[in-house]
Amino acid sequence: MVLNLRRVYQPPSKEYNIIIRNHRDNVMAFCPPKDEEHINFDRWLDSSTKCTEINITNTYGRLAILQLEDDNWKLVVSGNIVEGRKAINNIGGSRDFDVRFTGDGHMLLQCWNGKNWGKGAGNVLDFTIVPFQASLESTQPMHKL
Repeated sequence: MVLNLRRVYQPPSKEYNIIIRNHRDNVMAFCPPKDEEHINFDRWLDSSTKCTEINITNTYGRLAILQLEDDNWKLVVSGNIVEGRKAINNIGGSRDFDVRFTGDGHMLLQCWNGKNWGKGAGNVLDFTIVPFQASLESTQPMHKL
């Protein structure tokens, strides 16, 4: 199976510093806050130590690290997500997909060309990024008294 990560999108506010590394090909790309809408990446996923790693820091300094793997007909997402690791079984063959980050701390993986991820999986997979789930009040800068 081939999973090809095509693009990585900033949230609409463009508040993330995104660094993406593909350890299979030793390729890196980045997008600073308030810069481009997305990163053109176009790399295949691999498993284990050859995973694709995404590091995100928001403008308030919160950090999340995520790993994407193609592991024997499974898409594996691990890192700072709810439950720490999720394996999506029975991926339906080769898939091109984008990663889209939302302003409310979610990572969406969306297949190209209207394809579904697999039987019953739908076109979009949604992962909650734990460090970005804190209330807005706790991320606001502190004011001097």
